[in-house]
Amino acid sequence: TQRRSDHHESWETFHHNLDYATAVQSS
Repeated sequence: TQRRSDHHESWETFHHNLDYATAVQSS
């Protein structure tokens, strides 16, 4: 269960960083 939670957290971080990078490029 803990491992799955870590994976999910990493996925959330990945998408957050991806959205941030996209926003920066759009500026």
